[in-house]
Amino acid sequence: SYVGLDLSLTGLRRSVRQALRLVCGDADWLPFADGAFDATLATYVLEHAVNPKRMLREMWRVVRPGGRVLLLGPSWDFPFWYPNALRSKASSKRRRLGYALSRLGGQLSGWWFGKLPFATIEDPDALHHEFVYDADTVYVVWTYEVVEQMERWGCRLVHWEVDDRLLGTNPLVRAGKRALLRLPPYRFAGSTVLLVFDR
Repeated sequence: SYVGLDLSLTGLRRSVRQALRLVCGDADWLPFADGAFDATLATYVLEHAVNPKRMLREMWRVVRPGGRVLLLGPSWDFPFWYPNALRSKASSKRRRLGYALSRLGGQLSGWWFGKLPFATIEDPDALHHEFVYDADTVYVVWTYEVVEQMERWGCRLVHWEVDDRLLGTNPLVRAGKRALLRLPPYRFAGSTVLLVFDR
């Protein structure tokens, strides 16, 4: 038995199977009781969350103890990776450097002091420019902080994988990224990540 949820009525009307139970609702305020489900699954949703921590908490809340929380979607783990939602704002080397340094500061604060930044984009490019993939991203997903936050709520990461580490072809760049992957904040880095948690 499955229940689908979407914020968009138009999206819900495009359901492939008529028998599927669908609910119009906001992932930040799921209209379900505590522990109502054996599992929750969000595919390519987290990056669109205005309040990602709240969305994760809601996914955790509606899963029964012993159930599962599954997340699948893009991530921008290294501080110099950014979604297309910031492409116009990262048009110069100086702006990209500023972004990377700011992001690195937030990540180091999260790693060393536990203050997870959950960085969001106030004004994504999709609102002002021609749409390209991920130009509508709101939360710049950092896999480390998602895992850390879920573990704080008592979840256990039981499986994770990435489709591509995006190491590049340049030997020096590859070596640098491989070195970063050894550090806890970047060990989950990849372009698309699958995370499976036991509650």
